[in-house]
Amino acid sequence: MPTTDAPKPGAAGTPRALLVTKEFSAVPTSGGTLRTLAILETLATRYDTTVVSPDGVVAKGPGRPLEEHPGRASGGDALRRLRTSWRYKSLSGIRTGGSKLLDNLWNAAEGRYDVGIIDHTALAGLTDEVAAGCDRVVVSMHNIESDLMNQRAQLATSAKARLAMNAEVRLLRHLEAHVADHYPVMVCTAADARALNAKRGGIVAKNGIFAGQVTPSGNRPPNSMVFSGALDWEPNIDGIVWFSEKVWPLVRAQMPDATVTIAGRNPGKAVTEACAPDGITLLANPPVMSTVLDAHLLGIVPLLAGGGSRIKILEYLAAGIDIVSTDVGASGLEDIPSELVDRLAIDPQLFADTVVARLRSPRDTSAVAQDWVKKHYSWDVTLQPLLDFLEH
Repeated sequence: MPTTDAPKPGAAGTPRALLVTKEFSAVPTSGGTLRTLAILETLATRYDTTVVSPDGVVAKGPGRPLEEHPGRASGGDALRRLRTSWRYKSLSGIRTGGSKLLDNLWNAAEGRYDVGIIDHTALAGLTDEVAAGCDRVVVSMHNIESDLMNQRAQLATSAKARLAMNAEVRLLRHLEAHVADHYPVMVCTAADARALNAKRGGIVAKNGIFAGQVTPSGNRPPNSMVFSGALDWEPNIDGIVWFSEKVWPLVRAQMPDATVTIAGRNPGKAVTEACAPDGITLLANPPVMSTVLDAHLLGIVPLLAGGGSRIKILEYLAAGIDIVSTDVGASGLEDIPSELVDRLAIDPQLFADTVVARLRSPRDTSAVAQDWVKKHYSWDVTLQPLLDFLEH
């Protein structure tokens, strides 16, 4: 990226930040894009912030609205793809960042920045380059991706897929070790921070929700549950398939009128097929998730693998609905009071029985859940450690 000393136009005296991310949306469609937007909103309270992603370039600063600046389209030639492979140093980076991100970064990142944030481990291979144009750099990993990929590899049924995933595990571990040795890192949980053992410092900035409380409409059909999340994310896909094949028949045997809505972005064939049984409804790409959650009594998190913490659980709390989750699904959120969430072993019968029990006897904890999550998990609370770190 350019490293000239001439600053880009902005508010006089306002420090500048560069946020490089694999995906950005002003209307988040997944937990990852929600966290990225929250990082931008947090930085923009103090910094003139430029966000570079494969989709383009946006900017926001103190008192300024989000401004869009489309990046140059990529040529996509073979040499550019080779250059992409060399820079990202991971298969995930090539797939999610690609040449479009490199083009946008080169064309948008002008002058020096006070702060650079590399948002996601998949882009960690770009850290040294970005650091050349920034006074300080933080790598925001979200989760320990090598651990998540390793879990997926162990669950993979295809030898070819398992081989590719194991190769990616090795690449990601190398990247994580490099950045943890040379740069401050930010993760979602204290457990991830301890696992990384970052030599240059670690920041624990938990996942959160945007402040504001949903007022329950009171129009929640009986025996209704919902799963929300990115439907193109492998752990969500695996969890939905498991629920559909192993848990749902057991639920319907006890409660024939039970219903479940699977809501999220970009469902593929596996999710579509998992939503075929009676009583399961697929809601693809809902524009607003809060209204979807408010139309159900129970939120479910039937995940078999995962890392960090699940924003969907925080959103369920904010909507004031009951929650049934596997232990894996609720990992990283151990501080949530037990009366607000059921944490279960990965056992189809246990999951089904608990779902049925909660539907038959919902807990009267809606207001308690909303107050608790607002106090402990608003983004202005959970991301404050990032601002504290940058200003000391």
